[in-house]
Amino acid sequence: MKILISSISSFIGSRLGIYLKRNGYEVVLGLRSKKTFIPYLLRNNEVRIINWDSAKSLNNACKNIDVVIHTAGVNAQDCEKNPTLAHKFNSSATYNFGNASIKNSVRLFIYLSTIHVYKNENHELDELSPLEENNTYSSSKIKAEKGLKDLSKKEKTKFKILRLSNVFGFSENRNSKCWDLFINNLIKNAFLEGKLTIKSNSSINRDFLPMNVLNLLIENQLKDNSGKDFFKIYNCISGKTLTLLNIANVIQKRILKNKNKYLDIFCQSKSFDLPEKKYKSIYTQPKFDLEIEFIKEIDEIIHFCQKEFLR
Repeated sequence: MKILISSISSFIGSRLGIYLKRNGYEVVLGLRSKKTFIPYLLRNNEVRIINWDSAKSLNNACKNIDVVIHTAGVNAQDCEKNPTLAHKFNSSATYNFGNASIKNSVRLFIYLSTIHVYKNENHELDELSPLEENNTYSSSKIKAEKGLKDLSKKEKTKFKILRLSNVFGFSENRNSKCWDLFINNLIKNAFLEGKLTIKSNSSINRDFLPMNVLNLLIENQLKDNSGKDFFKIYNCISGKTLTLLNIANVIQKRILKNKNKYLDIFCQSKSFDLPEKKYKSIYTQPKFDLEIEFIKEIDEIIHFCQKEFLR
């Protein structure tokens, strides 16, 4: 199976590419330029330079590809800074990429969306829950999903939308934007500052998903050939919500166990309770031990940060 990952330099793209290669898949690397970061294990893999403004480039990228996994995109923070770019890339470029996949007989197109497209409601949210354009990021993702749904009606390429919760994990690239993610940033700054600092309301609760679990969920989608649907949506979630303070306590204990260091936790903002947002999936997910995978991913971030960021 020949799989094109549209942004191998991204946090999710790089970790997914490494995982798939180790598990016997042929991984093709999508890059903006030859100067883009490539994980060490993937440096001998085939590379395809993608110009997102060029239909010809998108077409060439999809030639002789079985599966496209679209990991490229503008993150939430950058969407708010530049709404025009957000819709141009997250929405329009995604549609054009899906169309290029159809023209080249790609069997499966997997698009990474977000659980933040759901309307805020006081019950568990699943794939059938109503959507709401809460901000530029969610708006651009909803429009991308709608565009791919329209393309799926041609019944040539299958489209799977994976709505991800708050994915965390280490990246080989110390300059990656993934180090701005809450868990990653908390651990990174723990080694830079010698303390665990929560800058937001510590009672905020989130569904956090370890990257090693997301790898399992995506591989499950690659193996699942059941059904004749050309468009399906799946929530990729842990199914468990934790407050930011809960997370900080876990990290505090893991740093003490792994590095024999006790770090104090500081909350910069006033804490106040918020309604708990829970997510579920109407589909059966592959079995995994969330607690083990959660701790494993946190420990890997700790080891990486000590090596790369410790002063």
